[in-house]
Amino acid sequence: MNDLKPFIYGVLAILVIYGTRSFVFRSKIDAIPSIGCLGVFYLGAFRFLRHGEEMVQEGYKKYNGVIFKVPFLSRWGFVATGPALVKEIFHTPDDILSLNEAMHDALQVDLTLGPEIREDPHHIQSALAHFTRTLGRSFPEMRDEVICAFDDILGASEKDWKPVPVLSTIMPIVSRVSNRLFVGSRLCRDPEFLKFSMQHTVDVVVAGRLIGFLPNFLRPVFGPLISSRKRNMRQAMKMLGPLVTDRMAMHEEHGTDWAGKPSDLISSLLEIAQPNQRNVYSIVQRILIVILAAIHTSSITFGSVLLDLATYQHYIQPLREEVESVVEKYGWTKAALNNMHKIDSFIRESQRMNGLNCLASARMVVHPDGFRFSDGTFLPRGSIVNVPIRAIHHDSEFHPEPEVFDALRSYNMDSSTSDLNPESRTSKHRLVTTEPTHLSFGHGKHACPGRFFAAAELKAMLAHIVMNYDVKLEIEGVRPPDQVFEIFRVPDPKAKVCFRKRKV
Repeated sequence: MNDLKPFIYGVLAILVIYGTRSFVFRSKIDAIPSIGCLGVFYLGAFRFLRHGEEMVQEGYKKYNGVIFKVPFLSRWGFVATGPALVKEIFHTPDDILSLNEAMHDALQVDLTLGPEIREDPHHIQSALAHFTRTLGRSFPEMRDEVICAFDDILGASEKDWKPVPVLSTIMPIVSRVSNRLFVGSRLCRDPEFLKFSMQHTVDVVVAGRLIGFLPNFLRPVFGPLISSRKRNMRQAMKMLGPLVTDRMAMHEEHGTDWAGKPSDLISSLLEIAQPNQRNVYSIVQRILIVILAAIHTSSITFGSVLLDLATYQHYIQPLREEVESVVEKYGWTKAALNNMHKIDSFIRESQRMNGLNCLASARMVVHPDGFRFSDGTFLPRGSIVNVPIRAIHHDSEFHPEPEVFDALRSYNMDSSTSDLNPESRTSKHRLVTTEPTHLSFGHGKHACPGRFFAAAELKAMLAHIVMNYDVKLEIEGVRPPDQVFEIFRVPDPKAKVCFRKRKV
């Protein structure tokens, strides 16, 4: 028994410290109104798992213009409402409100992706900016992979309708198209790598949420048991390591420009890398992070787009006519995508109606003294404040008739002097344009750096579908309801869309 005394005292000390910190934290935030917590915090937190979207909407209506809080399992979550407070979130310096720290907390990055990511968070952002500038050159590869992936994975015919499950069909297509421009044609079509890239995405997201449910002091203990980081990195090094090694050798021999150099993510990462980042492990690790971001969000987004297309079929012909007209003028090029304004508007409206999260643009208070908003609300260090993205997207003050799916909403908002000249249209409400009232890609200096690639990919896939397939719901006119869990909304994994190849 004596041998256990140090262990017992240690556990008690941790509990006392954690309890004291929790008490002090609660005393500072008691004045902030709350939703869904009727005396017992965890009853509200478990309710939030099933009804988080409804609770945030309730708070938005009841406390619009101020900050309210909702109970997550591991802590209170704070929600800023009203244009003034939302603007403060986007414009407060990073050493006070940090997007990176909030993202690290959401995905438990140290445990799911590796603590090395903290060393230089700007490497990936700089590489994505460089990668974006090459999209014009690499678009033919994207187009080729869209064609091949849909043919291989859908296998639809001109004769019969073929029902396919939306999410499990779209995810491998998105994975192939994304990885074609990340790591090249050989790996993107390799069944083992395709399976790994999709599983890695699921592993990180699920592990991050599960670890996040634990109290802070238990995360280092149980986090490594939940996370599959080490196993995934070993597998990634096995598949990606030789490719990165070869490319590094070419980079060392020929510099940043040589005949046949691929315009892919590996090239961008190597070109931007500092000397301490130019090693196989670091490059592979960063490829995995980009794969995670690209496949997870784009698959869910395009799953919703596909369901909306099958639900609102009267938009198919106008979209088809636009694609035909633009491709006739520009061919299948990046310039053609830039002029597919109705395609752009359809995806943007689908994002608005059925976005992935009800809370987004999270920031963690990292200043030692906490942060006080302009309305006097004080948040202690370690607090995480969010923007109620779904409530804003469904607010009639910003979006007339917000519950109506109007695929040409943004298209009509950008109307110029003549619809006959697409190039004369404005670009204030495009898919990649961020606004305080349209936050699918965030806003401000931390708007998603990969949104230009994501938009090109989503538009290329939708344009390909309307030109080459007819689509309809399995039960016509009945869009399967999305599944909602905590702050997330995703298409029902069982939802199906029927495809039939067009005679073109």
